Amino acid sequence: MPTEYHLFQEKKSPSLYILEVDFMHAFDKSITEDYVVKIILPEGATNIKLELASDINPDSIEMGKYFGTLDYFGRP
Repeated sequence: MPTEYHLFQEKKSPSLYILEVDFMHAFDKSITEDYVVKIILPEGATNIKLELASDINPDSIEMGKYFGTLDYFGRP
């Protein structure tokens, strides 16, 4: 998904970025009970903080590293 409508740079702190993604999908007629959302940040991203909706269980969040084809250190 392109990030141009979801990734914003904080005006007061230019090194801080905010990613806002809705968990709802655009299909009105589909039924979805369980699904997985993966967010892969750029290599070297640090100080990652999550703000979750109240109905999301924080214990269901897994944080790890993704290793793509040319990734050396992995991306969070």
